[in-house]
Amino acid sequence: MRIDGGPTLADFDEFTIALTSALTTTANNPDKFARFAKRVLGAEAASADKRKTLHEALERTARERRQYLAENQSAVPYGYARLDAFGRIFNTALATI
Repeated sequence: MRIDGGPTLADFDEFTIALTSALTTTANNPDKFARFAKRVLGAEAASADKRKTLHEALERTARERRQYLAENQSAVPYGYARLDAFGRIFNTALATI
């Protein structure tokens, strides 16, 4: 039985840290970005304008993820099956005020 909104046994914090690291590394490493652009853009990867737009979007997303991690940093690691959804949503809402 699947319960929507139910907790996961994953380590959400480590996942977001690894995802942010991958986004940042891909944005900053020309070889990785070239492979990424080819997979995302396909035949349009030859277009300098398309690559530039993709790179800007990737940098923006990586920057937003780093900010998200900074806003939600905790002295106590979250670990498996812990997700403080209220705290993370609350922190995000406060940042926009």
